[in-house]
Amino acid sequence: MKRSVELLRNRHVVITDQSASRTVCVKRTAAPFVTIPEMQATFTEICRILDDYGRATANLIVDTRDAPPRNDPEFEVAFGPLRTKMLQGFRKVAILVSTPIGRLQVQRHAREDGLPLRMFSDEDEARAYCLGRPSP
Repeated sequence: MKRSVELLRNRHVVITDQSASRTVCVKRTAAPFVTIPEMQATFTEICRILDDYGRATANLIVDTRDAPPRNDPEFEVAFGPLRTKMLQGFRKVAILVSTPIGRLQVQRHAREDGLPLRMFSDEDEARAYCLGRPSP
């Protein structure tokens, strides 16, 4: 059984600590961001928690599978720096996606950001990657 401690729960994200593996998971909910300031405030809170957690010695899993799709220009411009700040500084970063379009969007973001990350559709495979184990 996977044990985790909840670090944050709000309308947009649930952040959990998988302390045994030094992995933190940021799971997006299905709630859309209504405004750009709402998104910015949420990501400020996420980054504060990730900073407190200790990025340099931890792995990050970002689960986007429930996130509503969005790629309008205003959102993309605001999201870029927030995304980069959230993902930087971890030993390993795994992104969970559920659709081919989601995979393409994450690939584009990874290219733009220049950050090393891996994409998965299976949570167990993402965890295995973070732990340096062969995929189940």
